[in-house]
Amino acid sequence: MNYSWNRIKSRLDEMDYHKSIAIKKSAVPLPSIYDGFKESIGEPESQIRDVRKRINGTESMHVKEYHDHYEVHRDQVDPSYDPIGHLIEDSPEVLAGLAAAIISGYGSGKAHYDNVKYTSEHPLLESAIVTVASGAGVGTLTYFGVKLLRELLE
Repeated sequence: MNYSWNRIKSRLDEMDYHKSIAIKKSAVPLPSIYDGFKESIGEPESQIRDVRKRINGTESMHVKEYHDHYEVHRDQVDPSYDPIGHLIEDSPEVLAGLAAAIISGYGSGKAHYDNVKYTSEHPLLESAIVTVASGAGVGTLTYFGVKLLRELLE
């Protein structure tokens, strides 16, 4: 083993937030609760699991485990410390997608219900379907749009 998690943390401290380091699993010990890591969640990218360790006050070291390597980056806000702050600072695409889904879904569902409440046999069911479809579509497009914009700006 060539690395320790403290050495990796030192490398991350010299890098911008969200910039990842790829490390072979054979080069570092398994991240464990004994090292201060906790199970976590992250955006699905075919990883086996996500773990985090709070560092530098409210920051976190986010480790994504894959079959043969880890992807490690530093987040500005540890989600277990401040979930909303984490969404704002480290994952605005998720926050934007959720907000767009809620606003779009509510607006579309309400408009549909208002248009069919006296003429349809199942206005609530139809409106629920419109709500979910609109929210999912607009939320997904917003998520990917903001993610692409962030990647272009970084």
